[in-house]
Amino acid sequence: MISCLAADALQLGLPVGVGGGSAATAAATAAAAASARSTCPRAQAWGDSPGQLDDAQQAWGDDDFSDDQPVPAPAGEGAWGDGTSWGSDGSASWGGAGDDAGPTADWLSPAPVESAKPATPRRPIETTKVGIVGGPYKRRRGYHAEVAVQHDGGAETIHRLWFGHEVLSDVAELKGRERRCIDVDRFCEAVLGFLKKQGVDLADPEWGMHDDSIPFTTEHLPMRTLFEYYPLMAQNLADELLTDETLAEFDAAEAEMFENPPF
Repeated sequence: MISCLAADALQLGLPVGVGGGSAATAAATAAAAASARSTCPRAQAWGDSPGQLDDAQQAWGDDDFSDDQPVPAPAGEGAWGDGTSWGSDGSASWGGAGDDAGPTADWLSPAPVESAKPATPRRPIETTKVGIVGGPYKRRRGYHAEVAVQHDGGAETIHRLWFGHEVLSDVAELKGRERRCIDVDRFCEAVLGFLKKQGVDLADPEWGMHDDSIPFTTEHLPMRTLFEYYPLMAQNLADELLTDETLAEFDAAEAEMFENPPF
């Protein structure tokens, strides 16, 4: 069987001794084949030949191709300018106070937060939440609202109202208007103001519970029940909410919206 070096020698046209060839002739043939294989075109194309590697070393410098030389570490104060020092082994140490001091300690720290502005104090009677109630039944569609009432000594109580769209319609009709003329927030506040004028102790959550003739509590206020208990309540609300000045402002705002629609 012909060896690999002999096969290469045959491809290159070199003499090969088969059978009785001398050892010197075989060695010379192997050396010539190895020399020829070191300059194959594929090695030259990938830049693996010794000649091309020497050219790259001359262009980039010998240090870029050698891993034997350690990278010199800077001495003294580092580029951070904050007392950073470098040891002979390339490690960095910081001269700041405390264990957490370092070149990135300042910009990694959270930015100072400005003190929050004090909350605006609530009005004596203020609507805080309004939600729309839906459903398949017309008389049950409407609003669910919460109203906060302030009392002496800083105490606050929350009162919940439920009323349908028809309740607003009934109040608006007393002034010949439609329910869209009534502001829901102001309506809720007017209800609590009316009850306070009637002597209802809004600060007492148990007010009226010992009187069976009172059909509501201060914490839950169904409007239809209140209208039945206070026959003049609807008219009082209409007079307070639908004044001539309020209606004039509403008409002007509505006319402006039709002339210059927001969409």
